[in-house]
Amino acid sequence: MTGTTGSAATTGVNRPARAEYQQGRNRAVGARIRAPIARSREGKAAWMNRQMARIAAARACRIPARLSLRLRARWSHDGPMTLTLRSPAFEPGTPIPARFDHERGDRSPPLIWDGVPEGTAGLVLLVDDPDAPVKGSFVHWVLCNLDPARQGIAEGEAPAEATAGANGFGRSGYLGPAPPPGDAPHRYIFRLLAVDEPVSLKGRPGYKDVEAAVTGHTLGEARLVGTYQR
Repeated sequence: MTGTTGSAATTGVNRPARAEYQQGRNRAVGARIRAPIARSREGKAAWMNRQMARIAAARACRIPARLSLRLRARWSHDGPMTLTLRSPAFEPGTPIPARFDHERGDRSPPLIWDGVPEGTAGLVLLVDDPDAPVKGSFVHWVLCNLDPARQGIAEGEAPAEATAGANGFGRSGYLGPAPPPGDAPHRYIFRLLAVDEPVSLKGRPGYKDVEAAVTGHTLGEARLVGTYQR
């Protein structure tokens, strides 16, 4: 009788504990089952939110048809289509080879460019020396109305289609570097501008005249700086 009573007592005590244990286990299993479902739902909701945000951003960035060609070209090419300018003869910020200086015949260096914006009607090339001992800067080359289909100028080339402006000597064409002997290296800044209409200046326009004429009509600009010292 004593053993039976002890067994019944033990069973009576453990039954609620087992039931509580089983309930806890069921809750844990249920949580494990529900967690991926919840995460999946959250993931779908997040994905939908991202998609809606992308659609809204695309609509906001759509270029209105009423914008001018110039603004449309600027907007379209703010990203990867950037106007670039370089020379096979020298790296940016390095000395221009001596064969392109004034003493050796004013032979122009080769230039290559890329990324001409859509809507470009012509290209302008301006070259000056801001370190020259003159007021402002000394002008070395002015070219207007270069064909926008061009991708460069060969060494020593005078583009036939271009309008040649006045250099620092009042003549047309390229003028090579000729800084005063003993000066620190001078900078020679090559500027290539894409414009949305031809430059209509007559005669032999100067650097400042061309610069003023293209103000408000520039779709893009690229620069290349070389140095020279004697």
